[in-house]
Amino acid sequence: MILSAGRGLRLMPITKNTPKPLVTVGKQTLLERNINLLYQSGITEIIVNGSWLGEQIESFIANIQ
Repeated sequence: MILSAGRGLRLMPITKNTPKPLVTVGKQTLLERNINLLYQSGITEIIVNGSWLGEQIESFIANIQ
């Protein structure tokens, strides 16, 4: 399970309209990085919980499946 429900207040104003897991660092989002690391470790079933701007997280995940 990837915990992605926080508002990311310490990253404001970056997280005002973007949930923290979708903040891009380097060439990928934080969520993408974590998903890739789990896949590389052999984990193929991943649950992501999201709350703050959760529809953006759902949309992102739908586009990478």
